[in-house]
Amino acid sequence: MPFFDNNTITELTNHAFAALLILVIGIVAIKISTKLFSGYLRKTRIDPMFHKFFGNILKVALWSILMITLLDSMGIKVTSLLTVFAAAGVAVAMALKDSLGNFAGGILIMFTKPFTKGNFVECCGVSGMIESIDLLYTTILTIDNQVVTIPNGQLTNSTITNYSKQETRRLTLNIRIAYEADIETARKALLDMLAKDSRILPDPPPYCVVDDYGDSSVNLVLRAWCKTSEFWDIRWDTLNIVKDTLKDAGVTIPFPQLDVQIKNEGKV
Repeated sequence: MPFFDNNTITELTNHAFAALLILVIGIVAIKISTKLFSGYLRKTRIDPMFHKFFGNILKVALWSILMITLLDSMGIKVTSLLTVFAAAGVAVAMALKDSLGNFAGGILIMFTKPFTKGNFVECCGVSGMIESIDLLYTTILTIDNQVVTIPNGQLTNSTITNYSKQETRRLTLNIRIAYEADIETARKALLDMLAKDSRILPDPPPYCVVDDYGDSSVNLVLRAWCKTSEFWDIRWDTLNIVKDTLKDAGVTIPFPQLDVQIKNEGKV
């Protein structure tokens, strides 16, 4: 007596043919869907760094649906398997709660966009340029070329200063002059110095005012606006010529000093 009768063989053949057909159609459908989805993402305002992430999510979802459909077409009950996978998922989630927190942080960063690749930021005690944003970690390249990797969960719970978010930035310099120096002469010299720099934006105009009277100096504050991308070059170039500018205008930059008076009281 044969192990399988004709009806059983026919049924198995039909299941195998249906599974093969579903597999072929599913693979083709997944390729077409992911290609169309990638094209759609390129037309949206979503950051390009997250296109691959969304594409991978779609692939996992489509392949999961295909596998469930494939098993069902072969007569395999998937209900019990889904229950097992759900229980295993809970156990994995408990074991990887920190990683899931970082994953949730990556999703939050993706939607809120506190920074993007190439921005110069300061966060978690580190300052540098955003090198990459992954699902779990964000990589920062510091000024001295060190690579710092920060968990996304920690980033979303920290204060982030993004120096590249705005197109313009205010330059502020604190300059001290001697008490015997003429304030108006110093102000005019400093403003003329900025007027010669074409990188300084005319609107809003630069200004220089007395900010405080120190122990041994009159403290001026010099402020001007510039493009964010040129901020540091302008700051360093300006600091390099401030001393000579004031010197040429006859304005003295004092050094900290302390006057001590000794009173001698003789005894009768």
